[in-house]
Amino acid sequence: MSAQSQPAAPRLPQFELLRVLCMFGIVVNHFFTYGLDIYGLNGSAFTVPVNGFLDAALWGVLEGTKLLSLVSVNCFVLITGYFLTYTTDFRLKGIFRVWMQTVFYGLVVYLLMVAAGLEAFSLQQAVRFFFPVATNRYWFITTYIALMAVAPFLSRMVSGIDRRTYGILLAVGFVLCFQYPFGEMFVDPQQLVLFIYLFLVGGYIRRFASLPCLSRTRCAILSICLFLAMMAVAVVKNLMDAHEPFLIYAMGYTSLVLPFSICLFFMIARAGCPVFISRLLPAVSPYVLAVYLIHSHPHFQNWMWHAIGQSVTSLPLTLMPLLCLAWSALIFVLCIAVERIRHLFSGGKF
Repeated sequence: MSAQSQPAAPRLPQFELLRVLCMFGIVVNHFFTYGLDIYGLNGSAFTVPVNGFLDAALWGVLEGTKLLSLVSVNCFVLITGYFLTYTTDFRLKGIFRVWMQTVFYGLVVYLLMVAAGLEAFSLQQAVRFFFPVATNRYWFITTYIALMAVAPFLSRMVSGIDRRTYGILLAVGFVLCFQYPFGEMFVDPQQLVLFIYLFLVGGYIRRFASLPCLSRTRCAILSICLFLAMMAVAVVKNLMDAHEPFLIYAMGYTSLVLPFSICLFFMIARAGCPVFISRLLPAVSPYVLAVYLIHSHPHFQNWMWHAIGQSVTSLPLTLMPLLCLAWSALIFVLCIAVERIRHLFSGGKF
């Protein structure tokens, strides 16, 4: 069937749920990166003493949570590829809506911080928020808009190739994108090459309802193996670097996180969604981009995460997994509420 005659995919509840989980995962990821400061950007890095089984279990829960959250960006882009693979028209309206939403939150949040005395007003900074892509205020938004711009051409490129050729394309792309040995050479710092590859993978799953050489059962087994391998890498790094107490390690989007993301996405694409959850999704899923725009605001996030980090690091370490989820959920819900209010007053125009 040609790209032009293929009907649009319905908004399937499992993908709407995945969109919500991806954005929640991004907040969780940022809790570790900026709230707990696991990289030591503002001083000493967050660590977990490992003096016994319970301490090791606590570190394992935190490390595992961090690693699971890393698939969020990749899976979000895979969803885009899945739904836009048959779209060959230039989505100027979609790009404009994302751009307008980014400008709105960038400028409004900045002005609110100025009004609250948390930032000194700068006309240059205010003007920069009118050009979020050119100034790269949000790296994800910049790359995502670039992906949306080239998406119709990517869809046309793969519309006429067969399953075998498409599979070979993905295999070659994986070799070039995976962190070792070529990923660090070919994947640009802005991650556009990776986003294009993930778009193509999502499109393959939509077109052929499968992955090359992988059934759903094999994907599940491979996902478990990849997650255990990622945990093992974190343990080995701590031991090799002689860290005591243990650090919380992250990995790049092109590392083992890449195949792990693809496997998880494939399984979710073939799964269902409980009815009671699917009924709640319309109240949340359409508004998730605002969660990123608000909590990742280049000025607001530093103040917010510093305040949260100071509050949680003074509490017992055993509470940290619960605090991580609680703070992330609170931020997520508040951002969704703000976006729903904005959407109500704007009449859904942008």
